[in-house]
Amino acid sequence: MKRTVILAIAIAMLSFSCRDDNGQPAAHYQDPLETIIPEVTGPQIPGFSLLVNANFYLLDGEDTGDEYTGVRWASPQMSLGEPVLLGEAARQMTFHGNPPDHGRRFNFIETRRQTGPSGFAFPHQVAPGRLAVVADERSTLFSGPRLVDMAAIILTRGTVVVYDPETAVGDFVQVRGFDYGRNVFVQAAVSYIRSDTLSRRETDVQSAILLRTALQAPAAQAARRDLLLEAALLEHPDSIFHADIFEALHPGATEAAQVDAEVATGETALLEDEDYHTDLY
Repeated sequence: MKRTVILAIAIAMLSFSCRDDNGQPAAHYQDPLETIIPEVTGPQIPGFSLLVNANFYLLDGEDTGDEYTGVRWASPQMSLGEPVLLGEAARQMTFHGNPPDHGRRFNFIETRRQTGPSGFAFPHQVAPGRLAVVADERSTLFSGPRLVDMAAIILTRGTVVVYDPETAVGDFVQVRGFDYGRNVFVQAAVSYIRSDTLSRRETDVQSAILLRTALQAPAAQAARRDLLLEAALLEHPDSIFHADIFEALHPGATEAAQVDAEVATGETALLEDEDYHTDLY
């Protein structure tokens, strides 16, 4: 009898403990040790495209894990400053396409765009880091993070670059990018720049991207070119490149407007002077 009473009390206590304060059955919480965390695969390093129309490739067949794995050119290409996720390291793969490059092996790095499947890019056309733009007319490159390491190379104003904050040393930081003014990539051996010659403002970076993309548009895309420039003016009116964008959209208009303004100012001053002399009599 005593054993029966104890068993009944134990069952009642167990039933009570499995209910919440409102008398409802308590929720069942999964043991944290039983939680399965999905494995994150694919490229994970944030970066950006360095070129207008940077090449993008997809697998052509099965990935065999070696240099015989084929890739083919894919469209659309990547835009300048397009955000991507990058793999850890580059690997050799075989290009499948038109001669003379068909069958040749190149270095590619796995690249995931914001839309579409994961693919591959040339390592020199993408870079991990953050976006900035050259804001100074005399942005000199350096081979190291010291003034004495100055090189005789000036990075063109308006060049969109990618920099890694972890490479910052004092007032210097390393950059990656393509200088359209000189038509060359920034070389790894001479890639340091003074931080104060860069702008990280979103309005400056994005307007520079629109300006450069418009300037690279072929003659057959004149309408698209003008639309890109108009978008840059309207969306980023406080950009440090506003005058450059206006000049690209209206060649010669800046100088003409300045002359008109000076003439108008002179005429106003003359009228005021005449009124002054009229009041004397």
